Amino acid sequence: MNLKKVSIRLDDKEVPANEFVQRVFSSILIAVVENLKKVDQNWEKLEVVVER
Repeated sequence: MNLKKVSIRLDDKEVPANEFVQRVFSSILIAVVENLKKVDQNWEKLEVVVER
């Protein structure tokens, strides 16, 4: 996996994330998404929105 950038935003404000945090987030999200059925393995960008 070639990590480009992971950005974390809370209420429209960017939360700084070092390389370790970016790698952890991207590894977990990519593993989950790529194991979903009907996901094109050639995807370019993944966006996740969590609201509470």
